[in-house]
Order: sequence, then structure tokens, then C-alpha cells
Amino acid sequence: MQANGQLLIAATMLGALAACSSSSNTYGSSDGGGTEGASDASTESDAPGSTTGSTTGSTTGATTSTTTGAAAGSTTGTTTATTTGTTTGATTGTTTGTTTAATTGSTTGSSDGGTCTPGTTPGGAVSVNLCTVNQTMDGFGAADVFAGSALTSAQGTLFFDPTNGIGLTLLRMGIQDNGGTAGLNGGAYSDAKNAMTASGGVLKVWAAPWSPPAKWKTSGSANGTNTGGTYDAKNTLIASDFGAWAAEMAGFPATFKTNAGFDLYAISAQNEPDWNPSYTACLYQAPAMGTFVGNLGPLLRALNPPVKVLAAEPNAWDNLWAGDNYGNELIQNENSNLDILATHDYSHDRDMTPTRPSPPAGVTQPIWETEMSNFGTSDSTMTSGVQVAVWVYAAITTGRASAWHCWWLINENTDNEGLLPQGGSTTNPPKRLYTLGSFSKFVRPGYVNVSVSGSPGTSVYVSAFKDPSSGKTAVVAVNASNTAASPMIYLSGGQSITQMTPNVTSSSQNLVAGTAIAVSNSTFTASLPGMTVTTFVSN
Repeated sequence: MQANGQLLIAATMLGALAACSSSSNTYGSSDGGGTEGASDASTESDAPGSTTGSTTGSTTGATTSTTTGAAAGSTTGTTTATTTGTTTGATTGTTTGTTTAATTGSTTGSSDGGTCTPGTTPGGAVSVNLCTVNQTMDGFGAADVFAGSALTSAQGTLFFDPTNGIGLTLLRMGIQDNGGTAGLNGGAYSDAKNAMTASGGVLKVWAAPWSPPAKWKTSGSANGTNTGGTYDAKNTLIASDFGAWAAEMAGFPATFKTNAGFDLYAISAQNEPDWNPSYTACLYQAPAMGTFVGNLGPLLRALNPPVKVLAAEPNAWDNLWAGDNYGNELIQNENSNLDILATHDYSHDRDMTPTRPSPPAGVTQPIWETEMSNFGTSDSTMTSGVQVAVWVYAAITTGRASAWHCWWLINENTDNEGLLPQGGSTTNPPKRLYTLGSFSKFVRPGYVNVSVSGSPGTSVYVSAFKDPSSGKTAVVAVNASNTAASPMIYLSGGQSITQMTPNVTSSSQNLVAGTAIAVSNSTFTASLPGMTVTTFVSN
């Protein structure tokens, strides 16, 4: 992490962590570090230069020699020939294929203004029900927090261009106190400009603080007190200074617009209020988080244009609807001041569990997953790529996330925290960049998630999306096993679809468009080689 021009090296924390059940449970970290819950060896790293421990049971399958083909629509032709050994099978929950039936918030009917008529699913087929609509997608993104250099044009294109890159549409930036005025915490305003241009004008930028100024902290320091997931009242915002910090944060959108040239979309109340590291951090128990949102919300709503309030960004999804219970606290007591419910996902950075906690009935705010990565030994292969794709799948299909963020755009360490490795080389990027692109390039803001049911095979996960305006459909299939699968997919309500084009990321391909597959009686067969991610896009 970069603060006051110095690199702060985050302490490594090792230990087998139990699944959380209360605010005093111990978690591994995020923002660059560790895990919460059932990981065998979690470690902490939020700061550039910090290290993390080994990954155990992170993914299934082996990857072989890698030949990089077209890079998200461009041709790079770069080739590497590295062989990785097999990693042990995915840990919890990667055993039975998918049944992604709708949970909270699904509706039946047409999403494109017309009549959607579901059909009868053939026996043995996976049913993509285009008539049952779940959440509206807001996009996919990553952060430039703590970055020591600005994005280059080539990096901006690779990340944010929907034609020549993977089409990210969300950029997370950091806020810190700069002598009484909120400013950037690493990164650069030019990153926002670069990303907005590359995205074709659809980018949304939002920002999160890591700590209030030291003068307003109970500890007198911006840094945490290094108790991990155990609450420590010494690392909190002084109650009488809630209003002052909220007012300083509410001044950041004007500073951002002056420097970036366009409006900030949202501000987070606090990064990881449940995680207490040695670097900059601030803890809030759920009632205090609600109180602070009550201070911040009206100030951001009063701006022109209004800026959305995002909270609570706990380290672990389990602390949104249980454990520390931030989500329930916010929707029950500060619902009118909250625009986006947000969470990190570090209870699963060492596994490929295909489910996440679902929101309770009646939640009206979109849910954003705002940070996730793996801190094990550097892995640029499909092992890492498939793991990321399962994370995204789980967040959307059961967690009902409308947005998903990787941690860093460019890694500040030497593990797997960034879409690009340390140094930011765009030559032969890690496979996780492209497997995230299997979603971000084809599932655009405004698409709706639709229900999927049936089992496509062991460790095969299928999610589907539809553009309400055009009816264009994208079906994302993740094969997290070494064994090829050929599920039959029925497009219920998709009578007008005649072709589906596969876009494949594998050990030898990067989002490479294949030959269109004919759709007959709303049905097609998906060819899914082992350890691949394929997005089928309708004509």
C-alpha cells in the first residue's frame, strides 16, 4: 500500500480459519490478502510488496502448454510454452454441475417489451429460461488503488475496450485524507479518463476510503491495530467525528470531476469494516456503519448530480447477511440512505464453491461484489482462469450480484491479485483476464440475468443473460473439470434465435470466436472441452 510516499508492507497472517458466525470471528484478508472462512492457509496482503501464503485446493484440473490466440478481439499471436502441474480438485462445492434456478427477485415475463413464451424443456437438457428475469447487470471492473503509475493507453484498451479488450465498465478508486481534503489513494485521475475513452463512454467510476484521518481515529493512527477479523475498538472512527469525515468525503466528487472531467458515480462508506490489518483501515460494527451511512447519505444525495452511497464492503460475503450482519442492519435502519449493497468475497479465495449467500426477500438495492483475488503462488494458466469464472458465476447466480470486481487491474505484488501481472505487461496476459472477459465482453450493462435449471455435468456451471432491448442472449458455460462435456441447452422463450456463436478461452485460446452453431427447435449442443470458459452469443 502506498501512503505518504512510503510503501507499507502488510504483515503476513497465517492460520486455518473457521467459517464465520459472529463479529468476533477471525477472517483472512482482502484488498490484496488472505481469506475468510474455510481456507487451509490464509494470509494477509493489501499492500504492494507484501507476501501471501500457499493456496490449497484452489481449483480443479491441469493446464498444459499455452498458445495465446486473439486477445479479446485483437490478434496478438503471442505464444508461451509453460506446463503447470495439476492442482488438487476444487474444495467445497465443485462436485455437481449447476442448477441456477432463480432465487430472490426473479420475475416471469418478457424483458424486451414483447411477449415471451416459455416452451417445454426436452429431457436431459439444461433450460435457459429467457422469460424468467432476475437482476439487471451493472457491469464488471477492478481497482487501481495504491497503483504507483498511471495506466498506459494499451492497458486501458485491454481492460475497458469492448471490441479490442475485455470491456470492463467499472473502475474502483481509493480515497484518502490529503491534509483536510479527500484525494486519491494511489492510482491517477488519468486512469479514469483513459478508461472512459476506451469504454466508449459507458464507464462508471466509484471510490472507497481505507481510513479516516488519524486525528479522527480512536487510535490516533490511520493504520489498523492488526487483530485481523477480531473487532478492536481502538481502530475506529470517533463518534463525534462521523459528520466531519462524511463532509470531507462528500467533497471528493467535486475534486474528482475537476481532475477527471466527468462525474463520480458512487462512494463507499468504508473498505472492509470487518478486517483489522496493520495497514490503513478502520473498523465499524454494523450499528456504527448504519450511523455513518446516515451521515454520508444525505450529503451525497444533496450534490448535483447526486452521488450514490455504497456499503458496507465487508471482507466476507458471510458478513453481509449473517455474522457481522451489515446488510440487514443497513436495509432495516438506513434503507433510504443506501443505494448499493456491496461485499467482498474472501471466504472463497482458495476454492471454487459455486454458491454464495442469497439476499433476503424484499431487498431493492443492487448487490455488488467489489473485490476478490487469489493470493497464492503466481498462476497465469487456466487453473486461475477457471477459478475466477466460477467466482463470477457464484456471485451472480446465487449471490444475485449485479456487478463483479477483481481486486487490482495491475498486480502490485507477485501473486494473482491483478488481471495483469506486476509491471503491467500486456504480452500474454494471465488467463483470468480473459475468463473475466467471458462475462464482461458479452454481458453488457443493462443486460438481465435469466434463470437456468438442469445439470450440464459435474463441475460445469452455466449462467445466462439477455439484452432487454434487442433480445440478444449470452450463455456463459464454465467447465471446471478436466473432462469434456456436451450439454444440450434449451433456450426457453428463444424461438427467434437461430444461431449461437461460441467464444472460447482455453489453454490455447483467448476469447476466440468459433463457427456459429445452428439452433433447432430452440436447442443447441454446447461443446465444452475440459478447463475452458465459453460464451455462446445469439445471432
